[in-house]
Amino acid sequence: AFLSGYGDIISCYISSGRGVSGRSEIVCEIENSITLNFSDSGFELDKYLHSLPFSYDHLRKLFRKETGITPHQYLRDKRLRTAAAALANDCGKTSVDEIARMCGFREGLYFSRMFRKKYGVPPGKYRKMMNDSSESRITSNTSKIILQ
Repeated sequence: AFLSGYGDIISCYISSGRGVSGRSEIVCEIENSITLNFSDSGFELDKYLHSLPFSYDHLRKLFRKETGITPHQYLRDKRLRTAAAALANDCGKTSVDEIARMCGFREGLYFSRMFRKKYGVPPGKYRKMMNDSSESRITSNTSKIILQ
């Protein structure tokens, strides 16, 4: 009974501290920590979650309830979105492996596999597609300017 009451107190504490986004303070804190550390391949999300004064399983469930994904998925998606943006804006100046490392991935092969799974194409092809489409936009805009 004592533990159940303690759990209720913690639940009330978590739900009472809603941030502007409608998320609890602890979920906002986890999101902020991921945002600050995602580019560090040494960032150990499990270790961080275990350091918080709540049950690991409870945090994972609460995070998923409020965001729709687990903290690990959130971290991986943040890294992949950042890598996609870097690839789209890089014009081939930086290797795919280097971009992977800058976005917190330890291994280029794992990065490529996860990138392909999320975006449907390998990172190198994604970069080429994005650069080709931006060149066609520039050419299209240039043609419009010349015609006017």
